[in-house]
Amino acid sequence: MSKKIVLIISVIILLSLLFSPSCKKDDQSVIKIGVVTAITGPVAPYGNNVRDGCLLATEEINTHEGINGHQIKLIIEDEESSPQKAVNAVRKLISVDKVQVIIGPIISSGFLAAAPIAEKDEVVLLSPTGMADNISDAGDYIFRNRTTASQEAGALANYIMDETKFRKFSVLRVDSDYSISFISVCKDIIEQRGGNILMEEYFKQGATDFRAQLTSIKDSNPDAIIIIGIPIELGKILKQIKELGLNIPLFSNSIDSPQIFELAEGAEDGLIFSSTFYEIESGSEKLKAFDKKFQDRFGRRSHFFAANAYDAIYILKEVLENNGYDGRKIKDGLYSLKKFKGVIGVVEFDNKGDLKYPNTVIKQIKNGEFRVIKIYNKI
Repeated sequence: MSKKIVLIISVIILLSLLFSPSCKKDDQSVIKIGVVTAITGPVAPYGNNVRDGCLLATEEINTHEGINGHQIKLIIEDEESSPQKAVNAVRKLISVDKVQVIIGPIISSGFLAAAPIAEKDEVVLLSPTGMADNISDAGDYIFRNRTTASQEAGALANYIMDETKFRKFSVLRVDSDYSISFISVCKDIIEQRGGNILMEEYFKQGATDFRAQLTSIKDSNPDAIIIIGIPIELGKILKQIKELGLNIPLFSNSIDSPQIFELAEGAEDGLIFSSTFYEIESGSEKLKAFDKKFQDRFGRRSHFFAANAYDAIYILKEVLENNGYDGRKIKDGLYSLKKFKGVIGVVEFDNKGDLKYPNTVIKQIKNGEFRVIKIYNKI
């Protein structure tokens, strides 16, 4: 047999080995979970908490025999705080990595844009962060272990009408699905209870100068201002409010990220906002244990987005152990989940994939601290 023929046969044998089922054994022996989160961009502080919560839970599970003997393989994609990048990441995870379940995307607009893709391919999307109300109707494979905009906005609006004498409000909000949901609920409750929204100004994501909107709001002479955005936006807004000499009560959506202290440089003091109940010192032993593990692993205090992501992995562990790795079965398992006891509280999903047990609080920033001033629906 000539050397040339021997070489050809050797190459054929090598290629057959490379593409044989035995060489794909590693892929078949792991359970792939996609994660789409913002590692870069303006919401990266939140996105990195989601990533790290997923990593911590996965490391723990893999150390203790995985899921039915299979290791979890996280495939993490950076949505870069962009809805289009979020969609691209979801497409890649479904078509290339063949995942059956994805945690994220974390921004409501990106999550909503990706939902039809996942729904069509019967892949579960589980959001630890998305709050926009229209997520509830985004599909049968769409879930979130996060309170909705309506739940947190309702808590804020009712607090304002119950605990203050303010009745005239102006609004400054980011142009997003989440902010539209949030202010719609606030407006309905405030007006039903005798208050009035004088004006509503908005800004595009990524804006840095809000003086024109704030000047219009100042001229409307409100009792208080409601601001809706992410920390990088709110920090700049608060500074510009102070620079314009607007000495007026301020309310906002969830802002309990240490980033706000760096961004607002003291202008945040007194701000009242609604959020998820996440008080480590007064929380459950499970929450305290999680925070310690998180600090030991990542060198910083935990955030409720990290806890939601950590819970999401453990929720999937329970569902996958009982239902197997298949989008339809995972979906059915999530609907059938009964009072899962997570770090963040009791988790159970309603017929739209939303949390049955919202866990909301009102906080105020005072002297560099987030202080709970009222608790709603804590379980």
